[in-house]
Amino acid sequence: MARILSLAAGAFALTWLLSATPLRAGDLPPDLAAVPGDAAGFISVDVQKVLKSPLCEELRASLAELTPEELTASGKKFAVDPLLVERVTVVFPDAQTLMKPDPEYRPTAMSALVVVGLSKPFERAKVANGIFERVRPKVYHGRTYFFDENTWRGVLLLPDDRVFVVGAEDSLVWLIDRLEKGDLPGSLAPVRAECTKHAVYAAANLSSLKQELASLPQQFRPLTQARRATVAIDLNASIEGSLEFHYPDEAGADAGATALKTAIAMLREQVQSRGDRFRKQTEEAGQSRQLKFDEFPPHFVDVCWVGISRRVDKALQSLAVERRDTNVRIVTTLPKANTLVMGIVGITALGSNTSSAFKAVGPAIRPGEKAPAVAPEEIRLKKLGRAFDAYHAEHGHYPPAAVLGKDGTPLFSWRVALLPYLGEKELYSQFRLNEPWDSLHNKKFIEKMPAGLNMPFIYPKNYGKTNVKIVSGSGTLFDGPDAAKKPSDGSMLLALESGDDEPVWWTKPADLKYITDQAPDVFGRNPHGTCWVLLTDGSVKPLNQKTFPKLLVRPEKK
Repeated sequence: MARILSLAAGAFALTWLLSATPLRAGDLPPDLAAVPGDAAGFISVDVQKVLKSPLCEELRASLAELTPEELTASGKKFAVDPLLVERVTVVFPDAQTLMKPDPEYRPTAMSALVVVGLSKPFERAKVANGIFERVRPKVYHGRTYFFDENTWRGVLLLPDDRVFVVGAEDSLVWLIDRLEKGDLPGSLAPVRAECTKHAVYAAANLSSLKQELASLPQQFRPLTQARRATVAIDLNASIEGSLEFHYPDEAGADAGATALKTAIAMLREQVQSRGDRFRKQTEEAGQSRQLKFDEFPPHFVDVCWVGISRRVDKALQSLAVERRDTNVRIVTTLPKANTLVMGIVGITALGSNTSSAFKAVGPAIRPGEKAPAVAPEEIRLKKLGRAFDAYHAEHGHYPPAAVLGKDGTPLFSWRVALLPYLGEKELYSQFRLNEPWDSLHNKKFIEKMPAGLNMPFIYPKNYGKTNVKIVSGSGTLFDGPDAAKKPSDGSMLLALESGDDEPVWWTKPADLKYITDQAPDVFGRNPHGTCWVLLTDGSVKPLNQKTFPKLLVRPEKK
């Protein structure tokens, strides 16, 4: 008996020890192992748990009506069969991505990363080419990712063919650096395994948010001293959720518990105040007259919010702050959401705000302005023409359409070569001329596009795209690999501002191509518009579809 008790005690101790020890990356599912422990935060959704929850009962019933063949055929229409997705985890590399997960499409932007884990291996080529319209492979530290230059996003396929990651290029590089170093320690590393236990699990590294949380009132500051904050949500017959703060010591946990109680009390005050305001609005409405039918949507929203605020207040009142060792948490249980009621509230709220939205948009649209004496296109192209002439005077020819590497690979555009003659010597000196235009170093300068290449009315934020291009091809000024020279007999097309819908990154060696008797499209959606061109004699003029082709090639080639 003593031996049996001893073995049982040993087994219990071992079980407790294993449960208390954080899983290493090698012990985690591959998608969670790809989440760096030093990230600012993550949100993980167990798709299968959500689909099997009471919230998706109607969806499951609808899918059950489909035959296996119909489900398979539907799944094959996508790069990844949606029904094979096990978990989706959004990873926030830093505080900035927590505040703005999906920023504008800028070359150096950091975004949140979406890590997708599947129950079966995927087809690499299908996923690589199925997320974005046009991708090409790029390599960093021996790992290949598939890059879309239009959005500066990419797809990274992990070796087991069950996990892929989507995000901004710089964020993918951030992740690759960490994957190469192995499982890094960090505030979030110990809690990644919790994602396997809950339908939704989120964690934030509060130390990475010190600057963003510095403005919190003094009474809430102890909450920011936690190592991390986590949220767990389970979708059963009811919705069960918890919020937990993990502190380095018990003194910090005591202060955190007090701060959390204060926060709940203040939140209750705000909810009650908001509810009283909605109640007064509903009581005052219709006192002097009967409400019209078109006043029903906003009134219905107010009535619903009176009830919602009371329910929220009751939920907050029931919250109990618990401290366990160095952790502080609150747990709540909510009844299953009534999606019909919430949908009606949402629709009516949207309808009641539509008119105010249009009123806000109206003043933002500027009335027509008087055209300037000199067209801005003419000013920009004449400045460009002076730069072309200065380059020609120094080198005896114009810059090549594309500057080539030693192996003949196009590295960057003539627009980069022209920088010193546009007053941008310092910018030019920062480029690594032996690297391509979109290398991790050179892409940092895309947002520094010179004003002469920008089309301010189309790209006011100067994202680095331009419609200033040259035309190459047989008979044009830029015909073949030899450097173009100023013609001695007449004037030819040197550059233009096209009106097409395909601007290019200004450093990229990409322009327009002339095919015999087929002029490139420079008018886009406005075939009756004009295209401003710069000629080799320095003149600038607008051309239409009839006059444009006449200046494309040398007279003897026409």
